[in-house]
Amino acid sequence: MAWFSILAVLGLGPAGAILYRISGDLQRWWSIPRPGQAPNDREELLQRVDRALRESVRRQLVSDVPLGAFLSGGIDSSLMVRYMAEEGGRPVETFSLAFDEAGFDESAYALRSS
Repeated sequence: MAWFSILAVLGLGPAGAILYRISGDLQRWWSIPRPGQAPNDREELLQRVDRALRESVRRQLVSDVPLGAFLSGGIDSSLMVRYMAEEGGRPVETFSLAFDEAGFDESAYALRSS
């Protein structure tokens, strides 16, 4: 058995990965599409984002136990729970926190989203 160490790795750039081979090559596993590749039509762009998010959530719904989600009341968790409910085929258990300080409490929004 041989022992190897990676020396002088200070950090990787965005979407960077180190493929551990003798050569120690760095490779980017993902890159942001060039601006010209996005559709100009706003509605088409929204539909593409909606499809991509929906598909991403759908792929994560594989489970043999009930699934749940933390619902903060913000748009991101509310949207994910919506996709879970539409794609999952069974009810989604949601959980949230309430705060005494009104400026931090989003429980009313979470309740509406649940």
